Amino acid sequence: MEGSSVNTMLSSNKNELLRKLNQAVKPYNETKRLEQLKIGNEYKIMSGKITNTKYGARAVVTIIENNVSYDVFLPHRFSNIEPEILKQMVNIKLKYLVLKKQGSRDYHDILFV
Repeated sequence: MEGSSVNTMLSSNKNELLRKLNQAVKPYNETKRLEQLKIGNEYKIMSGKITNTKYGARAVVTIIENNVSYDVFLPHRFSNIEPEILKQMVNIKLKYLVLKKQGSRDYHDILFV
């Protein structure tokens, strides 16, 4: 009988641990590339942050499109922006203007409104 109550207790602790772990996992947003945004559309920014990638620090904003949240990596030129500035971008809009060629490189022309 003691062995069965120990197993029940271990099973209960494991189930509680799994429940807590699963609650801690936040849902993640799908990532959209800048060129996937519609040219000329304005997208409300819900949050901004700096994230570390295998290519270094990158600025990321969360936008809303058709009531769905997406994470969008800003162009590399925004990577040095202060994290506090990104946090203050809430309710600002991102407008994707065009993908330009600048020499041999692509240049995403965006505007904050």
